[in-house]
Amino acid sequence: MFFNSIEEVNTYLPVGVNIAFESISPDLGVEYLLPLLGYELIVELEQAYKDDDINKKLLKHLQASEINNAYAQNLPVAQVNISDSGVRIETEDGKKTAFKHQIVGLRDDYFLPKRDIATEMILRFLERNQADYLKWNKSCVKPDLWIPDATTFDGYYDIGESRTKYAGMVREIRRIQADLERQGGSDTDTTRRLLALHTIYSNKLYHEAEYKKVKALVLKAWADFQEETKGKRNHTIETKEDNATFRAF
Repeated sequence: MFFNSIEEVNTYLPVGVNIAFESISPDLGVEYLLPLLGYELIVELEQAYKDDDINKKLLKHLQASEINNAYAQNLPVAQVNISDSGVRIETEDGKKTAFKHQIVGLRDDYFLPKRDIATEMILRFLERNQADYLKWNKSCVKPDLWIPDATTFDGYYDIGESRTKYAGMVREIRRIQADLERQGGSDTDTTRRLLALHTIYSNKLYHEAEYKKVKALVLKAWADFQEETKGKRNHTIETKEDNATFRAF
């Protein structure tokens, strides 16, 4: 946790938000960042915060991510009173509890996007300062992959150079790369293009309106790969398609 007081919390919240530190503190914490930062780095950073020895720029991003995540988690519970008598909604004269769609909208359209932006800034900071944070798990920098980072991925499909999106795709990139290697693929522009596009397609990381465009790009990349690896493949791979998913392998 990177907060000690409500004064720190209020730095990152809009005017008009009024909540006691005791009310929000149970939802504070950065466990959701474990896959992106790694346990060892989080422990190191939390200790540095306690010792007032943490980089202030990094702390700003950590706190912004943490508090917006906490509010996103806290919103539904904050609307009710839970006791031995059950779950109740308390109202006051002149005030009404927000409707469910308003709560969901505030969470999904305000707090979660702000959390995600701050999280992206954390990863970009760590990427630029890797030498100073040796315990980082380098979730968005993978030199052993043909597409080692978000910037390279962006050259084949636009993800806004998002480190968080890239980190979320690493496992699938690794799986598809292994498939391509077994079929005679190597680290070439043609293979990287297929790797990126197939990762996007198989994970449905495209806007629905782009379905046909992305599918056509995957098919073209697959054809180019087959031409490039002609004579290198151990056996023929047939493409398959059902109503929901196209599989190139």
